[in-house]
Amino acid sequence: MSAGRQLRRAVLTSLLASLIVLYPSVAHSEMFMLPIEHHLPLAQLREKPTIGSTMAQEVRKIAILAGSSDPDFIVALARCESSLNPLAVHVNADGSVDEGLLQWNRRYHPEISTACAFSVDCAISAAVHRIEAGYAHEWACTAKIRRRE
Repeated sequence: MSAGRQLRRAVLTSLLASLIVLYPSVAHSEMFMLPIEHHLPLAQLREKPTIGSTMAQEVRKIAILAGSSDPDFIVALARCESSLNPLAVHVNADGSVDEGLLQWNRRYHPEISTACAFSVDCAISAAVHRIEAGYAHEWACTAKIRRRE
């Protein structure tokens, strides 16, 4: 991928992330829907974080709602992957782009839309689904976290 194309993708990704932050319901619209098992029940979705909570607390709370057997691992993973930044973007050497809190890469996970990657609820729900299915190794940070335990 050319440098110009990478830059355009990064700019568009940032714009979409900003839209999702301003209007979180966009990530859960039909246009960006994942298979239903990746979503929290609509009654559990929140438009805004709980007042006074930290991002780590929000990640842990959402991981629990999504059915994680180890919500502290999800927090550690988000901290390692993005420093708990839901708008994080990283362009890899191969031109692929990692997006959001858990650095979803569309090349390897086309089922995760950019909107979902930048939505805290959606990204965590999808990660919990993958991790509970035995795919924690898909994140580079998993090995680092496991070595510390």
